Amino acid sequence: MRLKVGELARRSGLTVRTLHHYHAIGLLTPSARADNGYRLYSRDDIARLHQIQALRRFGLPLAEIGAYLDQPATPLDAIISKQIAMLDRQIQQAARLRERLAAQVRDAIDAGQAPDSAVGLELARQWMALFCTYAGNDLVTHAKFRQALMTDPELTTGTWADDATLAFMRRAMGALAAAS
Repeated sequence: MRLKVGELARRSGLTVRTLHHYHAIGLLTPSARADNGYRLYSRDDIARLHQIQALRRFGLPLAEIGAYLDQPATPLDAIISKQIAMLDRQIQQAARLRERLAAQVRDAIDAGQAPDSAVGLELARQWMALFCTYAGNDLVTHAKFRQALMTDPELTTGTWADDATLAFMRRAMGALAAAS
């Protein structure tokens, strides 16, 4: 069985452009070409693509995926440990950013700033950037997360932010959305 790039893209859920990129960087090279020049992917190519997708979902950069697949003697647990350490650093970094942002919101409230003031709108932009980070820069997930936080107060019960901070930010995010 050999698949053309379009068929492989459809079956894998990737775009043709992504598969062409993988080919260009040497990550996934089709094992054959049709007479008309179309890329043809074999079962082994498809199996390699599945490995690429699994490692990609795990968060590995393409360069590391290529290195791992090209040297299969590298133990996967070492790569997993490295990835977990990186994720732990990202979580700690996001938590520090979250705490700093919450303190800035509390300072704005104490200073009498309105949620729709320039300060409130800037805090809303920063808050949205933080949400985007939590959502893995996926705009659809980000929008759903934002909408849920705006409409369901139970989602924030017992969180790191007090009620006044959350209320301020809900109003500021509403003002930011209205200003856009």
